[in-house]
Amino acid sequence: GRDPRQRLAAFHDPDGRAACAELPAEASARSVARETDVPSGFLLASSAGGLVDPGPVSVRAVALHVLDEASRVDAAERALAAGALDPAGALDPVGALLDASHASLQDFGASTPELDSLCTAMRSAGAVGARLTGAGFGGFAIAVAPRERADAVVAAAERACGGPAFVVEPSSGLRKL
Repeated sequence: GRDPRQRLAAFHDPDGRAACAELPAEASARSVARETDVPSGFLLASSAGGLVDPGPVSVRAVALHVLDEASRVDAAERALAAGALDPAGALDPVGALLDASHASLQDFGASTPELDSLCTAMRSAGAVGARLTGAGFGGFAIAVAPRERADAVVAAAERACGGPAFVVEPSSGLRKL
């Protein structure tokens, strides 16, 4: 087989979607780890008791998510750069990208009903987009909202998950001192 780096590079080619079609529809996380040399810990869900094999993984859906997620990151960067003079103008495109990312994660089962409900609650309260964070299978979510809706979104998140939620203000970014 090819070096794992060559396999990964195939997904960044213009024909990356064609490479996805060559993958099995479903496989166990452990067999994917053996085939790709990706450590199984990256493919298995973690829980308080350690790593748990979630059963068959939709390999194509995961690969398509990774491919499309790279495009979404590039699109978010462009939207944020274009909105640099008017940050509120970047909210809608970035929110739509967060929603698309969350939907993609749902497609291969990385989300949970609780995270889906949390994202829905934040959107209903005025967020323009929401997405789970991390590797999925539990955890946290983020939302993008206009400042005037921030308190309502935080309150909705706290009601939906029963835990703390908070507002994060963007900074001007990294710069050399």
